[in-house]
Amino acid sequence: MDSITAGLGWQKVTPHVVVSGKPSRAQVEECWNLGATVAAQLMGE
Repeated sequence: MDSITAGLGWQKVTPHVVVSGKPSRAQVEECWNLGATVAAQLMGE
């Protein structure tokens, strides 16, 4: 993932989230935070 995004000139804005199987509440929250962070970065905040 890192080499692909680096090749595209993108930068990591948050750590990876890995979920296997049914996600726990904490994992769902991690995914939500990841999405919110990416959205904020895209909006320039």
